Amino acid sequence: MAQSERPPWLDPHRSPTREMYARLRDTSNSLMRDLMNLEIESIILRGRVLDAGGGMHSSYQPLLRGSTDITSVNIDAELAPSVIADLAAPLPFVDDAFDTVISFNTLEHLADDQFALDQMVRVLRPGGRAHILVPFLYRVHGHPRDYHRHTAHGWNLMLQRAGIPDAHQHIRPLVWDPFATAWALVDTAPLGRNWWRARRHLRRLVLRRPLQVGALDRRLDDDEDLVVSEYALAYTVEAQKP
Repeated sequence: MAQSERPPWLDPHRSPTREMYARLRDTSNSLMRDLMNLEIESIILRGRVLDAGGGMHSSYQPLLRGSTDITSVNIDAELAPSVIADLAAPLPFVDDAFDTVISFNTLEHLADDQFALDQMVRVLRPGGRAHILVPFLYRVHGHPRDYHRHTAHGWNLMLQRAGIPDAHQHIRPLVWDPFATAWALVDTAPLGRNWWRARRHLRRLVLRRPLQVGALDRRLDDDEDLVVSEYALAYTVEAQKP
């Protein structure tokens, strides 16, 4: 088998570190949520910001850094968005209106997520950046519907269709290791939540000692990081408008 090659738009996953383990070991969140929160904290918002699918009551609000000139759009008034609007319809803003667009855990809930992505790119000024977080290996959940789980190649194609060339894309899997991903899927289910003692001990074991890929996957001629990437809990998608 020929060795896999990393596409230029696919960034390596962040390898586990002691600092990451110390940060995550005592939280009550799912592993996917913890990894997403680390990503959100690393984003520096610039200029005028559109939060597509957020609001003042969004759980990630305390994690946002940088510009505070944020306009949020959501169909749910309980999240206290700046504008109540359906992301399945055209955004109520002129072209090139924002310097930054963020959308966290939203696009999977839209039946036509390509349309929503196109709209986000439309209102982004040339040179502006979009930051998107979406689940991948995660249970089906509502709010009110759940439609999609795209692979990294799927997001690459969607961004191309939205007018973002490969050179302006950065797609990175959020993953610890294959075993952690498998346990995280159980951990989000009611049975997993009830087994709190086993979850606590097993999670600490997984976070402390990431497994070697070769123990679980025999494709040893593949790039190890690419194999781990295939067990992504979620993706972070960054795009710069030409």
